[in-house]
Amino acid sequence: MCDLLHTRTPFDGAMEALLLHGAKVYIAGRSPEKIQNAISDLQKETGKEALPLIIDLADLSSVRIGVEDFLRCEFSRFSPVAGS
Repeated sequence: MCDLLHTRTPFDGAMEALLLHGAKVYIAGRSPEKIQNAISDLQKETGKEALPLIIDLADLSSVRIGVEDFLRCEFSRFSPVAGS
């Protein structure tokens, strides 16, 4: 059970199903502690670990940093191919 606010959300089942099927799931929010609690709860339920994405929509600099972190994680394995 995802325990962000000490209650289940409509998204808990979807996140659990995605994790159980091997999908990479990001938990986004502005509170690192709450995100980590949600990740821990999902890991207890599924045995799989979601990834944190710390973004405060009221702070555009945190959004930029969060997007940069996401892109770095997701696209670091790709390298540019030089055209001829």
